[in-house]
Amino acid sequence: HVALENGAAIRPALQALAANPLVKGVRRLLQAESDPGFCLRPGFLEGVAALADFDFTCDLCVRHEQLPAVSELVRRVPAVQFILDHLGKPPVRDGQMEPWRGHLAVLAALPNVACKLSGLATEADLDLWEPRQLRPYLRHALDCFGFQRLLFGSDWPVITLAADYRE
Repeated sequence: HVALENGAAIRPALQALAANPLVKGVRRLLQAESDPGFCLRPGFLEGVAALADFDFTCDLCVRHEQLPAVSELVRRVPAVQFILDHLGKPPVRDGQMEPWRGHLAVLAALPNVACKLSGLATEADLDLWEPRQLRPYLRHALDCFGFQRLLFGSDWPVITLAADYRE
């Protein structure tokens, strides 16, 4: 984690992280930000752009309502490789595909973004979800990103709210 919204002031923190060869990227949780355009604020854009100097990726943990702004962020900072966590948290609990489906396709059209397959069970009804409910979302992500730009994430330990590790 780095407070990317602090712009150029994060460089010392990035330098410290870069000293550890196991660190490959930064994740700044955006899902709790009330402003869907938070990621387009000048300081945040400057902080994200600085990641390129360290060859760090930027994980995007966002809600599906934030995907349009995230697509704009990815467009504005083409030198950074982005990873969308949890498929952008689609509205699985409601069984809705739109507007998430369209927003994900727009984001996937950008070459500097990959998508992490994780976290869907916790977006469903925690007690009543079934694998069949997740398939349309997984299929759409595969159709949009292809196998080359998809990653698996366990979402552990958060997944334990809805399933055990094996599930």
